[in-house]
Amino acid sequence: MATITSNQTGDWASTSTWVGGSVPAADDLVVISHGHKVTLSTNIQSTRTGNVTINGNLHFASGGKMHLHGRMTVYNASNSNNTAGEFVEGSTTSGSLLSMVGGSEIKISGSNADQHGVQVDARKWCGVDIQGSEPTLVTQLNGAADYTDKYLTVDSVTNFVANDLISVYEREIDWRRNADECFRVHDVDSVNNRIYVRRFIGPKATISSSSGSTITVNSTEAKQFRVGYDVVFGTGDNRNAHKITGISNGVITLSGSVVGTVDGETLYDSGVEIYHADDAYVRRLATTTTVEIDGTDAQRVITVANVSDFSVGDEITLESLSDTEYQYTSGSSNSHWRHNLLYTITEINGNDITVDRDIVYDSIIGCYVIRMTRDIVIKACDTNGDDIAIGDQDTARVFFNVKYWTSNAWYDAPTRRVKIKYVRFKDLGYNTGDDTNFRGGVVIAGYNGRYKADLVGSSHTESTVHTSSGYSQTGENYVDGCTVTAYALCANSTRDGDQYPCLMIRHPYGHVDRNCVIVGTGRGYWRWSTGYSVKSCGHIAMANNYSGIQYESSYSLHNFMAYGTIRMVNNHALMFQNFFRESDRQLHFGCGYYDIQNVGYAMRFAAVSLAPVLKRVLLNRYRQVYYTDTSSGTTTMIDSQITPNLWDMTRKLYGDGGTGLYRTNQALVKYGTSYNDFDLKSNNIDGRIRIYNNRFGIDSFPIIAQGETMIFKETSKEWRLFWTVDDQGDGSTVSETIFIEGGTVVKLETSFKITTEYDGTGANVGIGDYPRLEAQGGPYGYQGKYKTSLSDTSSLTSSDTNISAGWKDTVQFDSDCIGNWQTKSLIIPAQPVDYYLTYGIVLRDNDLGSEESFMKPIKVTLSKASPFTSLNTGSDSISIISVKEYNSGTNDFSSNKRRISGRI
Repeated sequence: MATITSNQTGDWASTSTWVGGSVPAADDLVVISHGHKVTLSTNIQSTRTGNVTINGNLHFASGGKMHLHGRMTVYNASNSNNTAGEFVEGSTTSGSLLSMVGGSEIKISGSNADQHGVQVDARKWCGVDIQGSEPTLVTQLNGAADYTDKYLTVDSVTNFVANDLISVYEREIDWRRNADECFRVHDVDSVNNRIYVRRFIGPKATISSSSGSTITVNSTEAKQFRVGYDVVFGTGDNRNAHKITGISNGVITLSGSVVGTVDGETLYDSGVEIYHADDAYVRRLATTTTVEIDGTDAQRVITVANVSDFSVGDEITLESLSDTEYQYTSGSSNSHWRHNLLYTITEINGNDITVDRDIVYDSIIGCYVIRMTRDIVIKACDTNGDDIAIGDQDTARVFFNVKYWTSNAWYDAPTRRVKIKYVRFKDLGYNTGDDTNFRGGVVIAGYNGRYKADLVGSSHTESTVHTSSGYSQTGENYVDGCTVTAYALCANSTRDGDQYPCLMIRHPYGHVDRNCVIVGTGRGYWRWSTGYSVKSCGHIAMANNYSGIQYESSYSLHNFMAYGTIRMVNNHALMFQNFFRESDRQLHFGCGYYDIQNVGYAMRFAAVSLAPVLKRVLLNRYRQVYYTDTSSGTTTMIDSQITPNLWDMTRKLYGDGGTGLYRTNQALVKYGTSYNDFDLKSNNIDGRIRIYNNRFGIDSFPIIAQGETMIFKETSKEWRLFWTVDDQGDGSTVSETIFIEGGTVVKLETSFKITTEYDGTGANVGIGDYPRLEAQGGPYGYQGKYKTSLSDTSSLTSSDTNISAGWKDTVQFDSDCIGNWQTKSLIIPAQPVDYYLTYGIVLRDNDLGSEESFMKPIKVTLSKASPFTSLNTGSDSISIISVKEYNSGTNDFSSNKRRISGRI
């Protein structure tokens, strides 16, 4: 083993390139000197390469392939100073760069202890520029597309077809602009080169008839649409694209006359939502199946809408969705999902693709077929160069890493170039030697800077060094269109494996990532830790053992996270962790358009504060709808669809009337931690999720998810409750908190009813298992549970008037509530000081997970008004608050409103 140092710019295989005239041999250590560009243009994988230190530029040309058995480090040994600038060939005072183009490959071997991989160091003017070739069909806009446009005019529509998933985007744009948007293709106009689009997520309805400028749809389906919506329906000569100008029951009036025959066609929401400049890219992310696949048939043929993206030998991912069963397989643990969705194409005949093994999962018509192959590959291998077998988590634990560095001074992390496009990453990760940089496998970390288009020196084409901290010296930093799998390490038939392998973006500053496909990993796409001004769009995550897409703290201006597709995730499909948790109030945030199906938990909210709002989220085929923990605040979802869920009994209540495929006698199962329990709460917002316009507006009243309870407001005077399915001794609840002025008597009253179980059988509720109307007082919640000792669990009540210790009042419903409304009430005597009153319907000790149950709003009657207690409650409030005369003799309130300042 020798150290071989470059002598000049040249080809790797040329003796003149190296000091002493010796080309690097097996396991030699290699140093690329400052100012030198060494180009690898041939396959040298038969000879392993040891550690590589890049002080100049190592460039992988087409055909350049290396077996790295060591650490490749972009290091910049002598020029890590404020003014060196990026690599310039021939300049010994410039920075360092690893660059690759299509047709190149690095395969990496090494154990956990070896810590082998590719790393861009936390040193100034180090960079990576990897530019693969376009992997799928792409064109460009021929003219700008603006808000509400119903089609995209492009250079060519050839091979774009209906139901394609497409992305519109620009690169190297200012951090304050967002230009990413995903659509589904509705139809193509080959004469005018137009692609008519449907929204990524949105309502649809079946047209029964048309006349003039009106169409008629089912009156319930019509509630999904609004005046002003842009819509599209029909294809070819029957294609229509209009704006809605009026809706009356099921009759929708349009901005123009209907052309052609459209009876039986589907009406879709359409329209561009953001401005897209001329020449913006339009790329197909996935085509779709046109013939249903039955996983029990042992077939190997996939019929797709268009095959132009594919070639024999390509790796593809086939989405799995079923209308008749839920996908579940077991390995060593029967509570986990392990699905291999990767196939290799062996033959193409017309639109039929034949793959290398039996397809064992169902795929309905319209499932995505995604090309995973890229012409730049960075992957793990054995020490002899062989690929790693699925389930072999020990042979290779290697990585690709831009090192964690959180100084955003203009002369530090913002000097690093990070441009990674169209790369196939395979089996990287699980190196426990460094959780921050190595364990995730593909880890892009650090404050590499926002691109500011009007700042001289911030562009990737400029050599000027600017002095504005927080802004990139190298243009936009991005990860674009990459595919990531790690089946050797996790989510395989042998084991669940480590949770870390994924595409990890750690502590970013102004980072952009888009249109990546992450399959068979731990956490899919993981935006870990604090991030500033991050744009993340268009990702597809499937068959991951922990989470599909996970976002964490997002601060500062112009964060945008949208257009995600998540499938077959064991734990948390879409996860928000520590989201908006700190005190940074400079928030400009967009989050929405998520298609989440075929998963364990559809969403998880952990330590979410500052009340984020999500729009257009589709949830279906899930076991649990939400998981809320660590004292999360209120999250709002609008214009979304969380029911019906094909896997539970909301299918019967809000869908086609059928039985849930997975939960045949339960609906909207939801879990929270003890942070959300009634006894441990000091207010009503912990773990609360509000959903407005569920089913895109069919449900005109709101839905509230709180802790382990969900309630649907089905009429103005009635809520449907969906309870937890596990024992919750500290109180599964739907509750509210209000301020009560000292000296005020309060009455709480509500009615509760149980009808039947979801499967139609009679309600089965044990004695003592009925819910309670409860109230607790005290500035810190219920602190007075133990009066004298831990063995004395008789609690203080409101009659003790001890707000400092806290108290609880309770009254329980009983069997009289089965089939009938039963009313219960509490009278809370005047307390000597001001306090907060938390109250609600609380379930303890057991569950009502299989019973259909309902409550009426809680009537809160006060003996006197307070300027700090609002009598105006919103549509999502479970309370009706009023002020009335209190009669101490009867310990009750009169039916008349109390006079206040001479008025009623």
